[in-house]
Amino acid sequence: MNRYSSVIMMGFVALVSSGGFSRPRDGSLCLEGHPSVRREYRESWAVFVGKVKSSRETPEAPLDWLDGTLYTVQVAQIFRGSPPKQIDLFSEHSTGRFEMDSAVAYLLFVNRMLGRTVVDNCGNSRLLSEADAVLDTIRHFQHTGR
Repeated sequence: MNRYSSVIMMGFVALVSSGGFSRPRDGSLCLEGHPSVRREYRESWAVFVGKVKSSRETPEAPLDWLDGTLYTVQVAQIFRGSPPKQIDLFSEHSTGRFEMDSAVAYLLFVNRMLGRTVVDNCGNSRLLSEADAVLDTIRHFQHTGR
């Protein structure tokens, strides 16, 4: 390893160890960090509270998708967008996975990617039981416009 490579590697190690990259609760790496609630809300296709009704494993698909889990979610309360009353959310088996449990409610920030509807594990989606502060933030800027 030359001197330049050593400096780059030391910088990368320092960045990771200092928290320059952040990790969600499941330990996966978030190269772009965590978006603010406001930013993720504005950039999401839909934001809603929903309860997982079922899940099923899906095989590898075209377009370079990995295999994963398809969750069927019943939409209960919509904050942004116009999702259907029931929606399938895909989570690939990778470090980007957003794993959910059946019969549990979540606050979900959802996007469309290559024909699939997905949740960013580095974002603000979470169990509804742990979402009070995020919900307060959403309601505040919905009410004030800021």
